[in-house]
Amino acid sequence: MAVRVLLVLAVFFTFSGCEQANPPPEEAEKRGGAERTQPAPRLAPQHTPELVIQAPPFDTTDELVGDFCHPKNVPGYRVTSAEMAGNDLMPVLEMVVDTEATSEVGLTLVARDLKVSYAFHDALLVSFVNRAKPDGPETGEAQIINAVDGALILGISEGPPNREGLTVISYTDPATVDEDKVFAKTACS
Repeated sequence: MAVRVLLVLAVFFTFSGCEQANPPPEEAEKRGGAERTQPAPRLAPQHTPELVIQAPPFDTTDELVGDFCHPKNVPGYRVTSAEMAGNDLMPVLEMVVDTEATSEVGLTLVARDLKVSYAFHDALLVSFVNRAKPDGPETGEAQIINAVDGALILGISEGPPNREGLTVISYTDPATVDEDKVFAKTACS
């Protein structure tokens, strides 16, 4: 029976020790105890940075680029194929044009005439060929941009390469140093 009394007393003192109140914070600091006297610091809510979208360096409201008039003295040409390329959001008209013109000025005149004839397309890619010669060699190429968005469609993120919206390369004629001279020779009057 004495053993039972001792067990009851041991359990009683064990549980009664758990009910001790924590000392005030000042006393805990004096004792140097490991008890935490202040609540954990709260982290300030993190500010989510706002997404900044920069405007492109040019106006993308389908602003037209260059002159839209039929130039005089356009060399003879024939569109042999015209196919839509790209996708629904970024359509490009790819053309093959048969012409005997091979100079940069001659091909620019043809490109200006195509620019007017296909003005409702934002961008055109043209390959010039001369089918009058054996094997119909490719004689040049042109990028025609009718609207500012056409430059984006062709992957030119800085906007149209010039005020005319034309880039013409002749494979048979050495490149002209000053494209402004070519544009002046081919301008509508």
